[in-house]
Amino acid sequence: MEKQSMIFSRIERLEEVLVGMLFIAGIAVLLLPIDLKVNKMLFVSALMFVVVFVVGWHRLKLPISYENKKFIEFLVDLLIVAAIVHISGGIGSTFTFLYILPVFPGAVTINRSRSITIWFASGIVIFTELFLFNQSPNNIFLTSTFATALLIFFGVSLVFAHGLFLSREIQVAQVAVTSATVEKEKAINKLKDEFLFLIAHELRGPITAIRGYIELFLTSGKERNPKAKSLAEAAFRQSGNLNNLIGELLDVSRLETGKLKLSNEVFELNGFFKDMLKEAQAEAVGRKISFTYQPSPLNIFVETDKERLREVTLLLVENSLNFTNEFGQVKVVVNAKDGKAYISVIDNGVGISQQEMPYIFERFYSSDGSKIQKQGGAGLGLFLVKSLVGKMGGEISVESQVGKGSRFTFTLPIVPHE
Repeated sequence: MEKQSMIFSRIERLEEVLVGMLFIAGIAVLLLPIDLKVNKMLFVSALMFVVVFVVGWHRLKLPISYENKKFIEFLVDLLIVAAIVHISGGIGSTFTFLYILPVFPGAVTINRSRSITIWFASGIVIFTELFLFNQSPNNIFLTSTFATALLIFFGVSLVFAHGLFLSREIQVAQVAVTSATVEKEKAINKLKDEFLFLIAHELRGPITAIRGYIELFLTSGKERNPKAKSLAEAAFRQSGNLNNLIGELLDVSRLETGKLKLSNEVFELNGFFKDMLKEAQAEAVGRKISFTYQPSPLNIFVETDKERLREVTLLLVENSLNFTNEFGQVKVVVNAKDGKAYISVIDNGVGISQQEMPYIFERFYSSDGSKIQKQGGAGLGLFLVKSLVGKMGGEISVESQVGKGSRFTFTLPIVPHE
């Protein structure tokens, strides 16, 4: 919008320069030693009025669109041109070429219906001048003045048609430039995603080896220095976080390039979550946060990828744990309604502000509204959650209030099972 306003402003400045040049040219013509059969005072007044009107109109702030404002401007310009032509001799005036001034820019800058209205109005003005102010006693249709009026209108029409053609060419060029820009951005984004995938894939090997060495150090059974053991445990946890981040980067890259495939199978949700959430429960206990799981009273069967469902749920649980104070509560609830399974992750943490809500599922967006977040994130978790839920045929929604907590709910289609 700001760029468009800048373009409109530049067009208006150019129009003002052209009008100024027209004024100077008009004064210069009047000073020539030729008889133009024109009331010089009225002519100069009309030119001055054009300059004042155009400059003042461009700076006037009105609650109307740019096109409507230009349409009014062109109509006023047409009336001024009609006045100049009239005071300088009517249809036989030297200044009848001025009729093209509102018609041509109208054809180029405003929409088709309004520009046609300007062209039609120019014809009315030309022939009104002919019929109302013709002093010939002969049949007007047989006079040279009528032929002149026809030629003027024909010339204006040719210029108008050329303006419409240019307008069409400009639109085609704009579409082509926009399409080329979009395609270029897609190609750049594809290269970024492929590079991201390559880097993440290459990092996974060394990280896995590092985790293996640290785990071997911790489980070798030998007596270790308490400080060295504590540092090794911290390194093992952080390497796990780094490994999870690499996994998220790989998943994002696969999603963006269309390489992520689901291995669907039919299974029962309550039992799946009961086993899977034990890991999350242990994590919550370590953070001094109450964690509960509330299964559905009914057996719910879905057909989806177990590993991806596990990833989505744990990402949401991890997100809730990160933004919940010690002695807070996190709960996972499973329900069924209207052929869909509803899985909710609820917490009484810091919540999400209304300003942040539209952006939380964007890639690389990370909330800064919490000062209790235990572990930094790259802003990929919720983006992955939404993308994976969509790929599994579900939807995700969020309800949140600052200071009271959040509720993330996603759905999955239920499949019939005997």
